[in-house]
Amino acid sequence: MANQLYRGNHISTPPAKRINRRIRRLIISGGCVFLLAFILLNLGAALHAHRLTRFADYPSGARPVPEAMSAWDRLTFAVTGGFAPKSRLKAQPDFPFEPIDIITTTSGTLRGWQSISSPGTTATIILCHGHGATRSALLTEADFFRGLGLRVVMFDFRAHGESSGDVCSIGYHEAADVKAVYDYVRAAHSADHILLYGISMGAVASARAIAEYDLQPTALILEMPFNRLLDAVRARVRLMKLPAEPASSLLTFWGGVQLGFSGFDLATADYVKSAACPILLQWGTADQRVSKQEILAIKNAAPNGTLHLETYPGLGHSSLAKKANGQWTKNVHQWLSRNLPK
Repeated sequence: MANQLYRGNHISTPPAKRINRRIRRLIISGGCVFLLAFILLNLGAALHAHRLTRFADYPSGARPVPEAMSAWDRLTFAVTGGFAPKSRLKAQPDFPFEPIDIITTTSGTLRGWQSISSPGTTATIILCHGHGATRSALLTEADFFRGLGLRVVMFDFRAHGESSGDVCSIGYHEAADVKAVYDYVRAAHSADHILLYGISMGAVASARAIAEYDLQPTALILEMPFNRLLDAVRARVRLMKLPAEPASSLLTFWGGVQLGFSGFDLATADYVKSAACPILLQWGTADQRVSKQEILAIKNAAPNGTLHLETYPGLGHSSLAKKANGQWTKNVHQWLSRNLPK
């Protein structure tokens, strides 16, 4: 009874022992709260990642834009991921074209357009759109390249536009789509030089396709590619005016788990190391989704002498060809003149 005190007819617990019990209860309660918060945070991240990478054929509704959301909408979107309607074609080419269907083993049918070119055409450029867009978003670029005498092939990535599927991996599995279209062009026009042009996710997928499938394009044009998937997710979270971490890392982790790859391994700088062709990298200095540090990381990773960087002051994450057509046309034309075989 050394640890007990007698007070009248009652046995009292020493104060130090009572304090220790309170501390243990606080630790256990705190641990339970932390565990519950950890579980809820991961469940929310997994749900958000699921919805972010899946598209549905909604009869109406616009794609949510983080920059334009209210505080409540941002909070709701952060927890649930919101809805993502499948993108739809908004226009068709003014130039002569024919529809193409490319059957793949990994993503069903990819639908696209191929310009009808003159018999003397010896080069084809494949246009790869960004996340949530369609091939119709690149009609300005298509008009320009066709005007230079190139055959233009443009397509919808899996889960976009008229192509099959509803799951998008933000560039990882889309590299297989680029390969499928590249193989189609090589089979249909075996004597052609093949160029790749990609914007945003399309740029990442193009670079990854070269590294993953040993593609050998004549030239590669990358516009506004994010470097790492984690970078892209962090930018998205920041645009919602939410703390970047731990949400970004959790979204990247769960997105990769659900799609069958490590989200932390998706890195454009790693892919451009495999490119043996000339690369034109273009970026707007006011881009809130892709940072200068990411662009410089990609530039510095490319083999010496293969990459040329063009920047567009004051432009953000949208079509450079539409926003600065004169500058864009001049830069691309001059670069192609130096790097496209005569």
